[in-house]
Amino acid sequence: MNPFASLDDFGFLELSQPVTRGDSPAETDLWCHYHPLVNNSIGDVIVGDATKIEFDVPTAIHHNQFVVKCHRNSAPERVAYNKAFVNVPIATGPASEPKFVKSDPEQPSMALLIFDSVSLNHFKRSMPRTTKFLVDNDFFTFDMYNEMSDDSERNLLNILRGGEDETANRTFLWNAMKG
Repeated sequence: MNPFASLDDFGFLELSQPVTRGDSPAETDLWCHYHPLVNNSIGDVIVGDATKIEFDVPTAIHHNQFVVKCHRNSAPERVAYNKAFVNVPIATGPASEPKFVKSDPEQPSMALLIFDSVSLNHFKRSMPRTTKFLVDNDFFTFDMYNEMSDDSERNLLNILRGGEDETANRTFLWNAMKG
């Protein structure tokens, strides 16, 4: 049996039509919509305008967080279904730029992209085009990386030195790649 409301990895929401015992669609007086959720500048959550959703029709959702609500025609003031979703869609489609060429082992190249105080999930939600570019061009991301301090320089040095907080007697990644 399908879940009533499901959100796939690509950001499409689908509501399954209620069914009878024989898996044939049941007549229902349900109608559903979703509301985007956003924060304002003083920390309050604002519920956005309702957008109607049809049953069994995948609907692209372009909001990071939203709530699905369903009502019955017989009692429209009463909520029959209410569920919040977090949407972190996977980037799809061809790369907008040509792929990078492979680096030469004799002359390695490296680019590090670091943001202060930004989790990977927040980065993926807030910068989907950048995430798509990184995925399309085979960049490495540290999916399970946890920061060791609030200082970006120390966190970067920990990555380059193998996770140790000490700086003495460590080989830099750059020197290891050159040698």
